[in-house]
Amino acid sequence: MRIAACLLLLAALSPALVAQEGLTVSVEPVVEGQAEPGKEYTLKLRFTVPEGYHAYHKDNPGYSKPVTVTWTELAGLKLVKETWPEPHKHVDEFSEEWELDGTFDIAYTFAVPADATGSLALTGKHDTQFCDADGCLQAEGEFTAVITVAAPSAEPAPAEELKFTATLSAEPAKAGGLATVKLKLEYSKGFHTYHKDNPGFGLAPKVEWTETSGLKLKDTSWPEPVTHTVDEDWIEWEYPDGVTLTYSFEVPADAKGELSLKGKYEIQVCDENGCFDKKGEISTTIKLETVAAPEENSTKDAHGFYVDFDYALAQAKAENKPLLVDFNGRY
Repeated sequence: MRIAACLLLLAALSPALVAQEGLTVSVEPVVEGQAEPGKEYTLKLRFTVPEGYHAYHKDNPGYSKPVTVTWTELAGLKLVKETWPEPHKHVDEFSEEWELDGTFDIAYTFAVPADATGSLALTGKHDTQFCDADGCLQAEGEFTAVITVAAPSAEPAPAEELKFTATLSAEPAKAGGLATVKLKLEYSKGFHTYHKDNPGFGLAPKVEWTETSGLKLKDTSWPEPVTHTVDEDWIEWEYPDGVTLTYSFEVPADAKGELSLKGKYEIQVCDENGCFDKKGEISTTIKLETVAAPEENSTKDAHGFYVDFDYALAQAKAENKPLLVDFNGRY
């Protein structure tokens, strides 16, 4: 726009200019394909501005009035967003104007109700200021677009079923040592669960140990997750297609035989369509390795002394005899 603001205002308020020039802006709805119940549908409005003239973008920072579209009937649809074409940015000594010329489309995306059927008639009106170097004209008009809603399939495809298992297992351990316990989570391809420090909205698996047989949890090991950037400020740390968590338990020094370990889990498993909360119980048995007793050594040296002092001491006590001490003065 290359005239002063006062001239713009005068042109906008002068409907006689439209009649004198015989020029206007045409608006035609562009309906492509069919809408589907429960999904989004995009309708375009195609504007055609007379040659040598231009209209203005909705975010125009200058004095000129942007194209205005008012929907008067949406037939149950809900406007989700509108997408405008990239404008030509004109800067002069008066202002910066964002201009749209020739033929251009403004796209309107609607949410279609899940129970929508048949044909939906949408109506609206536009108010468009269009200008050239000498002045501005004003165009107004109404439009109607008829959108056909696709009929639902007679036999809809079944939703993908989530297959999920949680298995607890343990390696043999020693009394006074550490026991390694693993929780293996398996689920259908395309699903995922989340890391314990997930920065997004997904919830990590939780386990509550209900029976430990004296075991004491020392550490939990989480594998490296996959970083999923959903949006500019939305990140999820995910485990796609399964994960195994490793737990370390301290085993009591006096533990013997087999130790029972039981717990309850709560796990959120998701795909792009939604999440499932899985709950259940897990259990395993930790078998303790038997520590072999030291072998007895009744061997004697050339002087008649037992080579194994511990064995010699045990024999002396058993026979209630004094203990012979070897010549090196150990005892």
